[in-house]
Amino acid sequence: MERAGSRPMEVRGPETRQILGLPATAVRTLVLGFLARVPAGALGLVIVLHGLTLGQTYTVSGLMAAAYALGIAVGAPVVGRGIDRWGQTMPLFAVTVVAAAMMVGLSALPHGIAPAVPVALAAVTGLTQPPLAVCARAIWNERLGPVDLSRMLSLDASLQEVTFILGPLTVVSWATVRGTHEALVLAAGLVLVLTTVFALTPESRTASRRSSRPVMGTPSRFPATVWILVAVTFTVGIAIGILEVAVVRRSAQLDASHLIGVFYGLWATGSLVGGLVNLRAAGRGRLAGRLIVFLAALALTHLIVAAATTSLVLGLTLLLAGLPAAPMFAAFYELLGRSAPEGRVTEVFAWGSTGSMAGVALGTATGGVLADAISSRGNIVVCAAVLGLASLFALVCRAPLTRVERR
Repeated sequence: MERAGSRPMEVRGPETRQILGLPATAVRTLVLGFLARVPAGALGLVIVLHGLTLGQTYTVSGLMAAAYALGIAVGAPVVGRGIDRWGQTMPLFAVTVVAAAMMVGLSALPHGIAPAVPVALAAVTGLTQPPLAVCARAIWNERLGPVDLSRMLSLDASLQEVTFILGPLTVVSWATVRGTHEALVLAAGLVLVLTTVFALTPESRTASRRSSRPVMGTPSRFPATVWILVAVTFTVGIAIGILEVAVVRRSAQLDASHLIGVFYGLWATGSLVGGLVNLRAAGRGRLAGRLIVFLAALALTHLIVAAATTSLVLGLTLLLAGLPAAPMFAAFYELLGRSAPEGRVTEVFAWGSTGSMAGVALGTATGGVLADAISSRGNIVVCAAVLGLASLFALVCRAPLTRVERR
């Protein structure tokens, strides 16, 4: 007899439609979530550009982007808790309507408006961003068996990198050609339509009816493994933030500032390739061990990036450095899902996203300070050291993480 809260058995048979060897229903939620993340992934940059269009200073425009990111970090767990309490459909509708209204409101602001207004609208836009990736992971965590779940999370982590490429190519390109006002309206429309379609899928509506029990307890009562994993992703986020600044400065020193977008794209491409390769190994090996190994690999490969002396070598080493990223995040999210208390899965996944975003914000600020204090190569070495620290921390905490695997 299957115990309460255990992971469902994998179903194979003619009645189960497959796409790429994965359940078609799971792939549908993956695709919709991916499409919605494309405009959302470019919003931070569009907000900066829009601030400048409104006649704001670079400082105020940066504050707008920071307010947007902070809003996401704060809002994701709150929205996730609401979803665990009331189901996915209504909370997703509610926050999406508000987020779209805030984006349209930003687009309608007059030139020269007081800085507090666009900063506040950007913050609310972040607070109410629909967490579709979190919702999709919660659905998979409840409905898929271990092998399919591992493969879906690998594919999700890979596609996440594609959003960082497609977002700027679509929404930011539109902002450049047609203006930031139209780009914000376009992003609002895309997020509203795609989130609505996602919320009306049978998987999302079924998740809405999964439990009628109230969500009990505060986040402080989560298992220790949840906070261990949040600390890991927070640390990785710091490293990524430092790397973002370091790549900009290193590119300038190599007289390759025009290739900054290419360098970021190569790192994302490496992660995409790593995630696709990891699909074939899904379900093999201990999750905690995979997390530690991929974190250590990230530290080592980013240390190699610091040795790059030409733009060509920098690009190739960034491609290499991205390879372990998606497999690491796949192991991370699978462990996080297994650590979640019953009825709190969405909120726990949201805390994982919050940890990552908060880490990136701190890392970007730290990277800016380091850029003025040490060399760009030193910046990258610090990034590698922070990743090594994350790997060491996960190694020290391996025992509780391994116990979660055996549940």
